[in-house]
Amino acid sequence: GNAGNIQLHLSNLEKAKFVRCSFFHCTFENANLNDVRFVECRMHDVQFLSGTMYGAMLVDCDLIDTDMGGMEQKWVPFQGGRKEYDVYQDCMIGMKDEGAG
Repeated sequence: GNAGNIQLHLSNLEKAKFVRCSFFHCTFENANLNDVRFVECRMHDVQFLSGTMYGAMLVDCDLIDTDMGGMEQKWVPFQGGRKEYDVYQDCMIGMKDEGAG
């Protein structure tokens, strides 16, 4: 079957919702992650270099070698059910080591 690696253009993900996703060796640059929800996600070697994460939430995530220091962040209160979210569930994002080297 297909390996199922999803390559997203990871620049504008505003209001996206990631549920039980795994991020491997990803880089976010000039990224709009405003109001993004990461729920039960695993991030391994993920670099957030630049962009905004206003109102973003990480819930029960497992972060390994992940650096969000480059992102502008501020808390924006979540205002209930008026927003539409893209939902990515049980997906694999980025490149997983295939044992090379």
